[in-house]
Amino acid sequence: MDDHAYYVPVGNSTETGLIKFLQDAQIPVHEVIKEKLGRIETQIPFSTSEKKMITAVRFPQNEDIVRVYVKGAPEYIVNKCVRTYNEEGKQILMSND
Repeated sequence: MDDHAYYVPVGNSTETGLIKFLQDAQIPVHEVIKEKLGRIETQIPFSTSEKKMITAVRFPQNEDIVRVYVKGAPEYIVNKCVRTYNEEGKQILMSND
């Protein structure tokens, strides 16, 4: 924390950029991080050949749920997706549109 009780992210530039973005949007990042501490099930570190990293986190409010987060180059990640959500929040198949 800095002198103004503001968390100063350190580490990977992409990850710190995402944290700063959330902080600027008034998201309580420190609470979200605290909820996930000790809940990481497994991680696959960033690979320059695959241009992605993967983290599996046990969901804090329901121990039976594990969420998998993927971060990486959009041209690789989006090509692996088969579904998305429409404006009403309904899950739909992805198309080239």
